[in-house]
Amino acid sequence: MKKKLSLGLAMVICMGALSGCGGSEDGTPKPISISVVSGSMSENTPAGVGVKTLVEKLNEYGGGTIEATAYYDTALGDAKSMVQSLQNGTVDIGVAGSSYFSSIVPEVQVLELPYMFDSYEQARSIVDGEVGQELLGMFEVKNMVGLSFWEIGFRQLSNKDREIVNVEDVKGLKMRTLTAPVQVSLWESYGALPTSIDSSELYTSLQQGVIDGQENPLSEIVSKKLYEVQPHVSMTAHVYTPMVLGMSKLTYDKFDDAQKEALNKAVLDATKASRDTVNQMEADGLVTLQEAGVSIVMEPNIDEFKEIGKESYTIFTEKYGNELIDKINAAKGE
Repeated sequence: MKKKLSLGLAMVICMGALSGCGGSEDGTPKPISISVVSGSMSENTPAGVGVKTLVEKLNEYGGGTIEATAYYDTALGDAKSMVQSLQNGTVDIGVAGSSYFSSIVPEVQVLELPYMFDSYEQARSIVDGEVGQELLGMFEVKNMVGLSFWEIGFRQLSNKDREIVNVEDVKGLKMRTLTAPVQVSLWESYGALPTSIDSSELYTSLQQGVIDGQENPLSEIVSKKLYEVQPHVSMTAHVYTPMVLGMSKLTYDKFDDAQKEALNKAVLDATKASRDTVNQMEADGLVTLQEAGVSIVMEPNIDEFKEIGKESYTIFTEKYGNELIDKINAAKGE
């Protein structure tokens, strides 16, 4: 009798404190609250647009069982700390450039090898295909779920001194580049003097002449107004920079099948929205540069840049072999 009374009392207490028992006042389960973070990217960037769309669609497709909130810029820390937080579960979903995830899955650097891709169509087909799925699958053993590849875009070269048509034109330029060993080796092979400068200090460094040039997608060159202090842009498209959309496995494992289905649908919509933003910003960016009087070299000597650039692949293959590169080339029909 006492046992039955205790059980009944426990049920009453539970019903009276639904927040502690995972329920709401009307008896329905409480929605899972999740954070969706754009790393250090603002709301008007491709990453920001993707995050906004992902949050909207998660809340819609989840049917009240998911309560997602977007965080932009560095509201929950920078991109590096965000990746760490995804692993320990203090951030639920986040996106950042693949280089930030390379300490977890170094093989992802294969996508950023010089002249790996010739177009957005080609790059997207690869990251959405078997190679991309293989790379995303590598995150699971690192306590993370790889959801999709978004992108920052193809990187272009800008500088303050001269038009860049041939590799010879790059020699002697003090260049702010990505810090990855392959990227440093790339610019050294072109005769540039690569250096590392935080993106927050890039405009000032260019303005003050600390460096002569930099390389970034058009969306960054325009949004950060780098063209104001960089009157020459060459469309070298030397590196494709993807972003990884990752989720904490601790959070993912809390989702039931219906919530996982909602997640998959939302990711597809958000990926499209982010890529559409890249397309639009690329087109608008060229117009902005032209209107600002920037000298644009639309057709530099790509064959020369490509031939020298591919020599840096050995830095990757010596550690991780040729298998992934061979799979990408096979998928491209090469």
